[in-house]
Amino acid sequence: GDWTITTAANTTSSTYGVRIYNNSNNLTLDENTRVGNIMCSGSVNVTTNTGPDSSGYYTGTSGAITLTGMTTSNTGEYDVWLANSPSGPYATLDEGITVNRGTNSFTLTYQRISSSPATVAITYMGFRY
Repeated sequence: GDWTITTAANTTSSTYGVRIYNNSNNLTLDENTRVGNIMCSGSVNVTTNTGPDSSGYYTGTSGAITLTGMTTSNTGEYDVWLANSPSGPYATLDEGITVNRGTNSFTLTYQRISSSPATVAITYMGFRY
């Protein structure tokens, strides 16, 4: 469709940005809109250990996965989503997967209650909102 661009001087405000209105003059995008952006994605293999940890689980943790800007506390700005479930011959969720947040990276810990070591592929997506 057609675009109409209107500019106005507003000397009483310190808000900068772009505002986009639809055909019905409803605001659809402005300086406060947050859109999730995929910052990283992939799949990582995690192998559980041969002995239980102090909680009685057999766990394995991935190497660090880069997600620039992530910290241990900025959960409202950066997040990690996991695809359905791990894949591989031992791909049961058992007790699940934990995302361990770090500075500019994260790791994934897979834990299971079974004593036999297992390797699973975990698919992830790192987002910035």
